[in-house]
Amino acid sequence: PDEGEFIVGLTGVGPGDSLSLLLQVAPGSADPEAEPRPVRWSVLCDNYWRPAAPRELAIDTSRSLRASGIVSLVLPGETTTDNTWLPAGAVWLKASVDKGSRAACQLVEVAANAVEVRFEDRGNDPRHLADALPAGSIAKLLAPPPALKQVAQPYASQGGRQQESDAMLVRRAAERLRHRQRCVTPWDYERLLLEAY
Repeated sequence: PDEGEFIVGLTGVGPGDSLSLLLQVAPGSADPEAEPRPVRWSVLCDNYWRPAAPRELAIDTSRSLRASGIVSLVLPGETTTDNTWLPAGAVWLKASVDKGSRAACQLVEVAANAVEVRFEDRGNDPRHLADALPAGSIAKLLAPPPALKQVAQPYASQGGRQQESDAMLVRRAAERLRHRQRCVTPWDYERLLLEAY
């Protein structure tokens, strides 16, 4: 009944376990004029798709698959691995949208055991955030837990913003006085968008 869905199987997990998935999407592949629809997550339990309860879906930073993000959820107690609809031995998850699948970006990769890492400033060079951290830069932890075998950073960092210099402050203040957060000309729209992103 759904217009769009994808199914992913996971081994090594069971009822009550929490899992985090990185959903890497192709930026700009969604239709920007389409209304975004909420993504519904379900778990295959005894050959029926049981919707994930709101308390089971801990994090969803993918903005309804309009951006790359992490989805974390707790598997319900009814989760089974001996289903006949799909190959046995795996926990099966389904993400679906009822209509308007054009509003979701195309998936590039789904990776398990994802975590978000944030930069902590310890007196670093202020120009450190001028460029994104290339993929593969994070290869190990300072104090890894014994159960952790490997760390991988498959994609470049995002969201960093350089500390504002005096010249940037003067320019931003002049632009703010000019448009006062109210766009009049196309140039005003451009400046507000550039500052926001």
